Amino acid sequence: MSVSIKTAIAKNFFSVNQQMAVQEEAIQNTFQAWIAAMCSGTAESITALYLEDAILLPTFSPKVHHSAAMRQTYFEAIAALKNLHITVEEQYIRLFGDFAVNSGMYTFSHEVDGKRVVIPARFTFAYEKTPQGWFIVEHHSSRLTGV
Repeated sequence: MSVSIKTAIAKNFFSVNQQMAVQEEAIQNTFQAWIAAMCSGTAESITALYLEDAILLPTFSPKVHHSAAMRQTYFEAIAALKNLHITVEEQYIRLFGDFAVNSGMYTFSHEVDGKRVVIPARFTFAYEKTPQGWFIVEHHSSRLTGV
């Protein structure tokens, strides 16, 4: 293999890795925006991160939330939680072109009657890349049992 072909392959490899790093950072930023919105107590800022036809399988509801109105109602209830905090324990972002998945573990905590309630959970967010950026197209979160 000639030096010029090896150089071209190496440049392409680094270019692809740089593009992947940029996309992973954008997905991480969307995830951090979701956490910030959840903890800020504004349902509108949370629902703005979801595509119109997104599906939500939420932590604190047994229903599938398949419409913007259902997600809005759910996040209004979450926004009412006192001193909500979310700690990410671990996460794994995987890219598939204009689609990405972020899965891992996080812990919700909030106050009830002056006492801190801690709820460990697992999550999977699926994102779709649009001309406006990465948006949540599917979100599943469930409490860990037996913890």
